[in-house]
Amino acid sequence: MRRIGSCRRGCRQLAAIGLILTMLGAMQKRIFAWHIAFWANNGWNYEVTMMVMNLVIVATAVGRYVLGS
Repeated sequence: MRRIGSCRRGCRQLAAIGLILTMLGAMQKRIFAWHIAFWANNGWNYEVTMMVMNLVIVATAVGRYVLGS
């Protein structure tokens, strides 16, 4: 019987892809709607940090070193 709420191998990667798309939307909003340049000193560090963290999750999948397995 399958447990409800169990996350298999691809579940974390799909969540990371969803967060990457969300951050791309936030970056698009800043550039095109609010007209804030990317190199401006207006707090781009959050979006870029989230993108990099989620790209690492997508690229490494469930590797050899996993917490809580």
